[in-house]
Amino acid sequence: MCPAYSGGGRTDMKMTPEQLNRLLTLLGALRENILTDAEFAELNQMLQTIPQAQDIYLDYITLCTELCNLQAATRPNPTITQTLQHPDKAGLCDPSVPLDVLEILGDYERTAERIELPREIQTSCLPVPIHRVSHNVSKTPIITAIASLAALVFLLIFIYLKPQTTFEVATITDSIHAKWSSSHPIRPGYRVSVELEPIQLLSGVLEMQTDHGVKLLLEGPAEFRFTNSSEIAMNYGKLYSTVGPAGSGFTVQTKNSRIIDLGTEFGVLAELHDRSEVHVFRGKTLFITGNKNAAKTTVDVTAGQAYAATPSAAHRIELNPTGFVKAIDSKSSLIWRGQNEISLADVVGGGNGFEAGKLNVGINPISGTFEAINRSSRKAGNRFTAVASNAFINGIFVPDGTTEQIVSSAGHVFKECPPTHGIFYAPVSNTPSEFKDLSLFLGGTNYSLPQNPSIFLHANLGITFDLNAFRSRLPGAAIEQFVSEVGVCDTAPGPFNVDIWVLIDGQVRYARTGVTQKGLQDLLKIDIRNQDSFLTLIATEGENSDDNPDYQRSSIGCDWVLFGRPVLTLKQMP
Repeated sequence: MCPAYSGGGRTDMKMTPEQLNRLLTLLGALRENILTDAEFAELNQMLQTIPQAQDIYLDYITLCTELCNLQAATRPNPTITQTLQHPDKAGLCDPSVPLDVLEILGDYERTAERIELPREIQTSCLPVPIHRVSHNVSKTPIITAIASLAALVFLLIFIYLKPQTTFEVATITDSIHAKWSSSHPIRPGYRVSVELEPIQLLSGVLEMQTDHGVKLLLEGPAEFRFTNSSEIAMNYGKLYSTVGPAGSGFTVQTKNSRIIDLGTEFGVLAELHDRSEVHVFRGKTLFITGNKNAAKTTVDVTAGQAYAATPSAAHRIELNPTGFVKAIDSKSSLIWRGQNEISLADVVGGGNGFEAGKLNVGINPISGTFEAINRSSRKAGNRFTAVASNAFINGIFVPDGTTEQIVSSAGHVFKECPPTHGIFYAPVSNTPSEFKDLSLFLGGTNYSLPQNPSIFLHANLGITFDLNAFRSRLPGAAIEQFVSEVGVCDTAPGPFNVDIWVLIDGQVRYARTGVTQKGLQDLLKIDIRNQDSFLTLIATEGENSDDNPDYQRSSIGCDWVLFGRPVLTLKQMP
């Protein structure tokens, strides 16, 4: 039995509470035979570089060994009789016997002083009254051993429990409509600590980043707590994790599984009734399933795979590409679940591209503000006007070609801009339910319905979208193409003559000029490179020779350009 504990004997380098907690977590995984290669290397590094860790490791092994022997001696066991009859064959307990360290420590604390020695030893102590001095000597090793073990137990209990309430491990970085059970307000910069009791996220979405650079998104309702800086326990709820190099080995624990990161992006669903799922979108995880004290199953889950665990088994399931919140931005109310399209019609309605915009809303090109769709001929200069209330719209303008036409805040110029009268009749609009009491059809599709979103661009108008504003809020996603149907509405009630343009950073990527016939529509698929910053859509009046003011108004009266289902397509970056 080990001697009395005295702080390990080395005091030249003190471990922080976080290091102590991590060391004990690794030792527990080693004892349960579920230590990964990365965790084994981490443990080995700690033992090589931190002397105090070596002391704790030796004490931990000694304690487990002594407690195994105590368990064998004090609890009913089919082999106890044989062990007492053949003490020379006694050894360590069966390694398959599960030892939850904290449970055993608690058991020992309650029962250690009531342990009775085997009857044969009691018999050998009968001469004590006669040989008092010799008897006192024989009792000393037993008393010392019991006292030493008790001191070690209490000290390790202190090491196990105290660090869990004394250090912070993560920072809240953003939230949307989040409410939780903690008395502390949810705000960016608030520090989240290791807790003994779980936190309930009642609703909304919470974004955190651990001190090791692991980004976490939790969706309510959920119940969770950090057990240390590299592990979070989920009783129920949804979690999405993006793990950088410094956070390798990050672990999510549910009631019946452990998910260990091996350089990944993954989502975890934990249900109340002992069912959990892991969905891997990038890299690989180690999925360890099985309830406490039950046989464990280990599965390598790679990118594009998903597995579910129940109390009885683990099995392959279909990956849910939009099942988890992968990014949020409270300033624009953006909640991205991995959708592969951004709706530009939604953005024109004041949204963020993911169903937050309003129908029948337009943008005034003079003020840059959102308003109801107002129909009247108005004269405007060709000034590029910022839309301050929406980060995804870089600006809006009325092209007239009389002077250099700026089409972005970076100063890109639309060199091919034709001369116009500088008149517009309606704002750039999101899916008008009607225009002059007419539904907007293109190619037989009714683009006045919510299920068919559209941008109504009545000449003369232009709008520019900021591609980098999307990129900065959608980590891991690349904008691949601009895709849309485009043409003049089938329901335009009179003659028209219009030019349609699509620009990337001021460069013409699509043009159809002098459109005077209905039924001429194109399906656009314009590639967008990573270095492209601005996408511009423009409608200008066609060439006219009559400068009569009445003709000016009639020349744009039916220039009803429609972009049907305009989207930016996304792909996951490698």
